[in-house]
Amino acid sequence: MNCVVAFGGLLMVVLGAIAMLAPRQVVAVAMRWPVKIRFSIAVGLRLLLGIIFLEEATSTRYPAFVFTIGAITVAAAIIIFFLGPIRVDAMIQWWLNRTSTFMRLWALVGVILGALILYAALA
Repeated sequence: MNCVVAFGGLLMVVLGAIAMLAPRQVVAVAMRWPVKIRFSIAVGLRLLLGIIFLEEATSTRYPAFVFTIGAITVAAAIIIFFLGPIRVDAMIQWWLNRTSTFMRLWALVGVILGALILYAALA
């Protein structure tokens, strides 16, 4: 099942790399989707990845790290769910008002975390 964790890490790396190259365009594409779809993806993807990381952490090279990332990811999904679509859209609008450098730095954090998860999964 490490391949599923590795896929999650790879997904984080790829999305982060795309966001580093074109941060505003990535957010603009997501903003074209209906609010409910955008919200469901934000919650569902985090919840799914978080549960996978929690369940499969023991089979990775760094189980404590993968477990912690999984717990943080599940917590983020729960928080986003309770914030609701209106507040999440407000957060996206806040994000759009940041500089491209700021957005790229956060995307780099995603790439690094994804790469660490990928490395941990390929034990």
